[in-house]
Amino acid sequence: MKRITTLLVLCLMAVSFPAFAGISKGTIAGFYTFESYDQTITYSAGSVDAEGTARSAGIIFKGSYYRPGNNLGFSYNARIGKLLSSTVNGTEQDVSDAKLGWDAGTAFTYQIPVTYDSFAEFGVGIQVATASETVGTATSEVVLLYGAAFAELNYTLDPSMFVNVGLNLYVPVWGITQVTSGSTTYVGQITSTGLTIAPYVGISFAY
Repeated sequence: MKRITTLLVLCLMAVSFPAFAGISKGTIAGFYTFESYDQTITYSAGSVDAEGTARSAGIIFKGSYYRPGNNLGFSYNARIGKLLSSTVNGTEQDVSDAKLGWDAGTAFTYQIPVTYDSFAEFGVGIQVATASETVGTATSEVVLLYGAAFAELNYTLDPSMFVNVGLNLYVPVWGITQVTSGSTTYVGQITSTGLTIAPYVGISFAY
């Protein structure tokens, strides 16, 4: 009897929602990022260790694509942000002259209805970040690869417009840096552990 009751409840839940297909949409959102890391940069002549935290804020441009009738799809994004604070090995860094940074990524995604006027979207993928800085005659360039995941809740304002709130998570996977001073170039491999948490709020338009 208990099993029959459970099946009846599941059947009622199934017919309570219309058939759901993923919604392709473009999003613009504001984000805030908190990063904590512990890394080692290994050069041919030795290694440098560092641990620290950083905060930044900026804008994310994001798109999600779903084939008609499917709720499995993929997304792509680009973020532009400004470093707000940075601490390295316990010392606060001066970030007043920090340049705008950017990163971009892609993910496999899945959408599921939550209520009649809201749906959730989840994704896992990769994110690539680059940065460069010049101090005196030395220029350093960095490329970092992250594993990425996100969760997002979308609320329908009208059939083609949604407001959303989400959370991005990034875990460092691989990195490389190149430092050039005059005619001398040093290349280092970056090994990192840490976590970046980046909540965001935005608006989306279906297409």
